Amino acid sequence: MDDKDWRVTKLEEAHEKLDERTDELEKFKYTTVERLTTIFKRLETLESSNKWVSQSFFYLILSGVIGAVFFLFQWLITG
Repeated sequence: MDDKDWRVTKLEEAHEKLDERTDELEKFKYTTVERLTTIFKRLETLESSNKWVSQSFFYLILSGVIGAVFFLFQWLITG
């Protein structure tokens, strides 16, 4: 095997390794994108749930305050 054939063989081997590495990196990229998409969808769900809980808590406190004020007025009127 002369020097030229040896270089061609080494270049072909290096090219095959690069192709394998590129395939691995592409697979990693796609799985990472899918995982991030799933994470962002879950975060959106959590944000909407958090908003609902916050609104529910606010309305619960507001109704309690209004009830307390009406109870105070009733107590003052009847007392």
